[in-house]
Amino acid sequence: MIPGLLSKKFDAIISDMSITEKRQRVVNFSDSYYDETGLFMCQKGKSFDFSPEGLKGKRIGVQRATTFANYIKGVYGKSVEIRDLSPALPEQAPNFPGLESSAG
Repeated sequence: MIPGLLSKKFDAIISDMSITEKRQRVVNFSDSYYDETGLFMCQKGKSFDFSPEGLKGKRIGVQRATTFANYIKGVYGKSVEIRDLSPALPEQAPNFPGLESSAG
């Protein structure tokens, strides 16, 4: 998204993008309009120890190029298998039973 903003494809962007030093060097951020807390999820009825030792050998789904992906790589390294959850197009996003979409 930032490359599109810098190439003037957009005048502004709105996203759940985290503020990083690298991003602050090239764009201005507004005040936060929404606070998001990262968390792990697992299937209902199952539980996991979410420590690096507890997730060793597990597959972790995370959206690429996010601060969450950087966190998983930094904390868990090669002890977990990282799977990319980023759809190529929004309409290709998975539809999970029991979860309602907020798209409108």
